[in-house]
Amino acid sequence: MKIVKYLFISLIINWFTYGMGQPFTSRPLEYEVAHPQVSILVNEQYDDPVSAMAFDANGNLAVATNEVTEQIDRAGKKVIVRKPIIYIYLNIFRKKDPVRPSHSLEGHDRIINTLAFHNDLLLSGSKDKTIKMWNIRTKENLATLKMNSIVNAIAANPKNNEIAVGLANHKISIVEILRDPARLNQQRLLVGHLDQVTSVAFSPNGIRLVSGSLDRTIRIWVPASDKELERTLLGKKRKPVKMPRNAPIATVRKIKKQLKDKPVDCPVQSVMFNPKSNELFISGGSSKIVQKWDLSTDMVFDLLGTHPILTVAYNNRGNVIAAGSKYKGPKRGNPQAACAATPGSVAQPPLHVWIKKEKTLFMVPLFSRLGHHGDVNTVAFDPVTGRLASGGTRLEGDSQVGGEIFIWDIPAIEQHLKG
Repeated sequence: MKIVKYLFISLIINWFTYGMGQPFTSRPLEYEVAHPQVSILVNEQYDDPVSAMAFDANGNLAVATNEVTEQIDRAGKKVIVRKPIIYIYLNIFRKKDPVRPSHSLEGHDRIINTLAFHNDLLLSGSKDKTIKMWNIRTKENLATLKMNSIVNAIAANPKNNEIAVGLANHKISIVEILRDPARLNQQRLLVGHLDQVTSVAFSPNGIRLVSGSLDRTIRIWVPASDKELERTLLGKKRKPVKMPRNAPIATVRKIKKQLKDKPVDCPVQSVMFNPKSNELFISGGSSKIVQKWDLSTDMVFDLLGTHPILTVAYNNRGNVIAAGSKYKGPKRGNPQAACAATPGSVAQPPLHVWIKKEKTLFMVPLFSRLGHHGDVNTVAFDPVTGRLASGGTRLEGDSQVGGEIFIWDIPAIEQHLKG
């Protein structure tokens, strides 16, 4: 009887460790490093770090940050007050004047973690455990949905009126968008992750959903099916967690603890499907590696980074990958900061792109003396022009002094590359 119990426990642990299906085969992906001339089109600065960004189909940009003000409390002391705010840039590349926000949206009580567009509607998720739906032209908050956990990520299904919401309580909520009257209706929950869900993304056909988590796994879901969970991905094959001999019947909590004590990979911070494929997606996290997954061949290709990855994105054509990361080099204002803007230096910028041109893959570090010298928290491509927006922390010396975004002319960089 004890042998049967032990085999049953081992089977459960093996299922948690490997997921459904065979482990993926991992190999490095070869690329050439290129240093073409890099041009910054826009540099906009804010009071606090930029936490999220999103473009709509028409090239309008939404940027989430905090507005910082000083107020006097009842005791007569100055206090710093941070108010979450979303800046809207309408027709950002069609204006000849210096770039300025068209207007702003306010309503969240705590930092905004995520932004996503569903057609012409903007959705925002926050640490205040709410999702808000906005009309970016009229500035109207059309609907608010109270969740039971912090909202970390939102992804819109391109084929229907649903969104997926990644939550801090380890769950994914499928929410329906209704327009008449405007409201958000929570439909069902996808349960399986063992830690916070940090990122979610739909495939172009809207059938698959990929999710990344701090539990060090990536899960592939088919929300509309009865099965829901298609497979769990861990990258390279690892040995399953071993249970001691004569172990008592383990509870799920014990299994979770064993998995956390012996991690199979690093926490996943960001995932995104290739807009031109229902089988290809990318992921990034604390492993300092951007991984390109192919669900049709069970292969995963490693694109080596320099620092822990915070955010990844594809361009609309699916031939350019961007990755933002933590920054470990000299800060702006430091005499050594110029090193981070010099190709071949030890200090590397926290922003890289991989560009596929004909049969060659190029890795381009986005060097610039005026560029990022702080963490890059979010990246997004304009679907109209192909330009890249990156947002994060603004540092002066060793001090955080606010946030900033940059917009990079990626099409111009492509033209200088020879495939």
